[in-house]
Amino acid sequence: MELGERIATLREERALTQVELAKAARISASTLSQIESGKVPRPHVGTIRKIARALGIEPAALRSIEEPALPKAKTPLPDITQERRHWKEEAEQFISEHEPFLHDDSLTEVASGELVRRANIRMKEVHQNFSEARQNEDFSLVEFNDLALAFEQLIAFTKAAVDNHKQRFGAPEVWEELERVMSNAEKSYGTVS
Repeated sequence: MELGERIATLREERALTQVELAKAARISASTLSQIESGKVPRPHVGTIRKIARALGIEPAALRSIEEPALPKAKTPLPDITQERRHWKEEAEQFISEHEPFLHDDSLTEVASGELVRRANIRMKEVHQNFSEARQNEDFSLVEFNDLALAFEQLIAFTKAAVDNHKQRFGAPEVWEELERVMSNAEKSYGTVS
């Protein structure tokens, strides 16, 4: 099933119109229409994330029907403009759901790579919110600290997932690039610690 077809199916399962989903995803209805019709077969990854959030699923679920046997995320990370939530608790929940897989020697290379990818996506989303929160004056100190702790926890978890994958399956350039991204995220975090 193509990406556009998958989005249309999920949208219809939720009884949403294109306009309703587009509004929830904060994209134009014409963009959504073009994606669903296949006129835009490879939309920007940010657009995929917005659509996935609006549908209440992980972005990976839009790209393929078959995923490794990792648990589905129960709580998507919030967008900074949405109602304030408990970032620290959500990061802890994500980690507790996925941490057993770090120690699972039967995990295949594909599933291990998927674990790293999910952790990286989650870390990047929190990093984006963290960066925006640093510039948003109406964040309380408690909210900002929760976000900072979530970011710190996800950096550590992502690093552990990458290290585990490297030890078991080697470290191609993709993992080296991911480590560079994580290093930049740590530096960004370190500027306010």
